[in-house]
Formats: sequence, structure tokens, C-alpha cells
Amino acid sequence: MGVILMLKNPLETLLDLAPLSELVNADSEELANAKLAYGREFVFAVELFTAAPSSEEGLTLNGNLHLCINAGAGLREGKMTIASSVGASAGEGMLGGELIVHGSVGKNACREMHNGFVRIDGDAGEGLARGMRRGMIVVSGRAHGETCAALRGGTVLLLSGTDEPEQLARGLSRGTVILPKGAGVPSGFSRAASLDYSFLRLLFLELEQRGGKLPQGWLGGVFTRYRGDAVGLGKGEIFVLSEERA
Repeated sequence: MGVILMLKNPLETLLDLAPLSELVNADSEELANAKLAYGREFVFAVELFTAAPSSEEGLTLNGNLHLCINAGAGLREGKMTIASSVGASAGEGMLGGELIVHGSVGKNACREMHNGFVRIDGDAGEGLARGMRRGMIVVSGRAHGETCAALRGGTVLLLSGTDEPEQLARGLSRGTVILPKGAGVPSGFSRAASLDYSFLRLLFLELEQRGGKLPQGWLGGVFTRYRGDAVGLGKGEIFVLSEERA
């Protein structure tokens, strides 16, 4: 059993959700008394949300949350679910746990992420995964603008690709980015081989176990591997689906 916080009324200004990352396993009373930055003042969560028991694990937030920032920022353990789109810096500095967003995220999501699992069912704004070190991010929609810059580790699956390939994985030193069939690869990467990489299948199976949904043909697909970035250590890699297989 978990707790769901349901927004009472539309927000009028930015609401900082970062304090809730320490309370994903708290009871309704403790969550109601959490102090949140709302514009230029602080309010108790109970002033903005109604708390109720939930059959979902951890903490769920429901309502129009596009003005909410720092959802899951600094999360260490447990699970936080956002039942809509959310604003900037979701999952920034995560150290562990699981963040699920049933919508899109704003700028700088998962920046400097150290560990954990993030699933974004919509699009991701500019700055996704910048400086990421470990963990896994899955984006079902498009990634916009600069994406995975200065990546130092971890795995990022962009199931629908990115709208600006040359702004993908700039300065990548380590880590893995996985792209759909036909996706462009930035010029700083060199082609290695096209193979049936068995470890990718294990990765995809883990994603499905976490409730993620892969596009058709990915699970048994053949991927082309690229190494780079040439301006970094060159130990990062991009995989692009080259042949779909069930």
C-alpha cells in the first residue's frame, strides 16, 4: 500500500516537489505536513493536495502538475509515480529508487543522475541526462534539444529518438544510448558492428518487468553499435536498431 496526493486546485506558480523525495514511503499524515516551496512562500502539502491510501507502491501524485519542478529530485529509494506531465528537473541528482512519469518532463530531467530507474511515457525537454553517471532512463516519446551531454555512465533508451541528432551525446565519455531504427547518429561516433547483442535483450526484459513497453521488433532485434564521442574518452556507445525481429 502507498499514498496518493491529489491536487485540489490548479497551481498558479511553480511548486518545488523535491522534499517529497525523502517521503515516498511515508504515511498520509507525514506527507500532509511536508513543507513545499510554492512561488516565493512555503506551504504545507495539505494546503494543495488531498492525501489518500493507494494500492500503488510508494507515492503517487495526481493532477495537472506541469508547474511542478524537481519531482523525484534526489530520490534515494522507493517509488514515486507522477500521473501526468511535470515541469523541469524531474529526477535530477537521483541516487536510487524508481521514478515513473505518465506524461512528459520539462528541461534538465535526470541531470547528474547517480543511480536509479526512470521511465518517461511522453517527451523529454532539453538537457535530459546531462552528466548522468549510473542507472537507466527510458523515454517513450521524443527527446528534444541537447540530450545525454557529458554522459559518464548509465543507459538511456530513447524509444522514439531525438529531434536533433547532432545535439545527442556531446562529450560522452562512458555510458550507453539506444535509439530506434533510422535514427541519426552524431558525427563524433564511428560505426563498430551490426550484431544481435544478447545483453540488450536482457536489458529489454528488465524494462518489461518494470512495466515498460518496447516497440515491436526491439526485443529480438539487430542493433548497430557506434563508439565515441571522439572529443571525449571515446568509451561511450550508441546502439541503433537496424533490423526488427520479434
